[in-house]
Amino acid sequence: MQISLLFKALKTGEQLADPTTWKVRQNAINVCTAALGLVFAFMPHLQSTLGITNDDLLMIAGGIATIGGVVNNYLTTATTKKIGVGVAPEPEEQPAKQPAELKADSLSGQ
Repeated sequence: MQISLLFKALKTGEQLADPTTWKVRQNAINVCTAALGLVFAFMPHLQSTLGITNDDLLMIAGGIATIGGVVNNYLTTATTKKIGVGVAPEPEEQPAKQPAELKADSLSGQ
């Protein structure tokens, strides 16, 4: 049931409840993704300490960036009603406004 709600939020015209909270979380995930990328890029001693190669570090950083990108894309789409998957729902028709009726008194200047 909860999984279907995650996918429902991706439809055009739908969004997650409390989008502000989700936007804050999205920003935190973006910062963490960028920070982890920097850690892997500037810590060459990990290679000798953990016994991993430069290619391993690049694969780990690429995986983190991929997951972060997917989460970022989901949250961008799921926290707004303006974009999404599928056809946008047709806007509800507003009744046409009738022009105000003029009274004979207002035309004669009385």
